[in-house]
Amino acid sequence: MKERIYIVVLGVIASLNISLGQVSSPKAADKTVVGGDTIYWYKSWEDATVEVKVSGTTKITWYEFDEESMSFSKLLKTSDGTNDSYTASGPIGIKCEIVEGEKKKEQRFWMEVPEITGVSFSIDSVYCDGMDVTVNADGNKAKVFDASVGKMKDIAQKVVYEWYVADTLQMVSGQNEVTLESPMEDSSIKVIARNQVDKTVEAVDSIMSYGVKAKFSHKQREREVKNEMTSGNSYSSPAEIEFTNESKGNVTVYEWVMGTMSRVYDKNPVYSFQPTGTHRVSLIVTDETTGCSSIDSTLQVTITDAFLGFPNVFTPNGDDVNDEFRCAYKSLKTYEITIYNRWGREVYHSTDPSKGWDGKEGNAKAAEGLYMYVAEATGYDKGVRIRKHGSVTLVR
Repeated sequence: MKERIYIVVLGVIASLNISLGQVSSPKAADKTVVGGDTIYWYKSWEDATVEVKVSGTTKITWYEFDEESMSFSKLLKTSDGTNDSYTASGPIGIKCEIVEGEKKKEQRFWMEVPEITGVSFSIDSVYCDGMDVTVNADGNKAKVFDASVGKMKDIAQKVVYEWYVADTLQMVSGQNEVTLESPMEDSSIKVIARNQVDKTVEAVDSIMSYGVKAKFSHKQREREVKNEMTSGNSYSSPAEIEFTNESKGNVTVYEWVMGTMSRVYDKNPVYSFQPTGTHRVSLIVTDETTGCSSIDSTLQVTITDAFLGFPNVFTPNGDDVNDEFRCAYKSLKTYEITIYNRWGREVYHSTDPSKGWDGKEGNAKAAEGLYMYVAEATGYDKGVRIRKHGSVTLVR
């Protein structure tokens, strides 16, 4: 696995600009500042180098922290010049002193390579909407001197946790206690602990299905009637809708609420909506073992009011354009139409609104000219009755 480096600095800066020069650690991956000191974190000790660059001739002195005396008293080296550096091979605390004449500046820093050695987690509780999990990672810490109390202090490396349930990333968090979504199937839960230099360890455990999530799709059963008016989720009655369950989890009970009209308990029902108005459709799913339930109520089905309309001209000339005299309609329960010629003789009669007159009297073509019609229909709502009469011109 490819590793990256992070650095945590406590204190000053990874690059210190002063009048006497600049102190930096170019390959530090992260840094942490603590009480005026800087902790440099490296991916490996091969990167653990601190550099000093000055503009003029100076004296540069390096001191190592001594835990016995609790001070930066061990002389590492001294140099005169414009540039110098120090490379560490293990954890160390250093004071770099830069002197030019009577001017003096110093910077204290600590160098560490963080290793993450293990991670473990426990599932504290599982409920319908989530589960509470506690995680802990093991690894080394940087040791720094806390001058305010005169003692050494442990500074933990930075760790973030990547949580996967059923191989799907749910969360990235630096917290030791988190709440994850409950699994919808028997699966696994995995955590990857990643420190600031991109070193990782992971732990995996199995977990049983617990929560449920309601979801469904729908489509209308097509009637392939060109002159029946419908669009989107607005339908002409009766509208037969096919529902497909897409819920997740160990669902044992399906309850479909079709507006205020009825309830259906099939997994994938087909339902006929007839009364006009807007009907909210809800799917409630339940896992009887855990008692968990979920609802999806995002769909509204609108059944339009009854409508009946007619054109005033048609052209039965065989070009497949306006060849029949048909009504435009919505939500009709019953329908009847009679067409008469100018002498009052009946030339067409029908009780099917999806069909139209083809401009013939028997097997012969009817003459061009004006024809009269009388139509009557009822809607699916009680008391809705439509009466229409008028004229239509036949043109060939």
